[in-house]
Amino acid sequence: MIHLYTKGKLTEVEEIQLNDIMIEFFDVTDCKPPQISWSQFVNGKLGPIHSSTDSSNTIFFYFVSLAQYDLIDREMSTDKKSYTAIHRAIKSFDSLINSPLFFNYLIVLLFTFDDVMKVKLQSSSFKSHFPQFSGDENDFDEVYEFIKSQFESKIRHS
Repeated sequence: MIHLYTKGKLTEVEEIQLNDIMIEFFDVTDCKPPQISWSQFVNGKLGPIHSSTDSSNTIFFYFVSLAQYDLIDREMSTDKKSYTAIHRAIKSFDSLINSPLFFNYLIVLLFTFDDVMKVKLQSSSFKSHFPQFSGDENDFDEVYEFIKSQFESKIRHS
């Protein structure tokens, strides 16, 4: 069984049968850390992943839209610091990847909308949202590597 967590209604589970693989889609987009408890997934409150007794049969695909690097997250932002949707995604990914509940699961991080980001980088400042970035903010490859490293830095176990 493969579980894909994607944009959609959190209260619904969409299932697709692909040969002998059942793929289930869940949305965690609107679940905001620390509101989301990953144990809800394991215990089946947000979806039936508890039906698989073997964690090796479950793959979590964690999608991040690169195009949202400049989308301000008003709930996380304060008067002194501005946070974006990618900041929230990093925080959420941190809570997932380091949850003991998921140490035996395969988690795949996928970046989407790179084509949109390439265009936006020419007109929307990356450094204004990520001041610790020291590279060329118009160079997609440098920006991509920086974002990727932000996610990788959250992995505290192997």
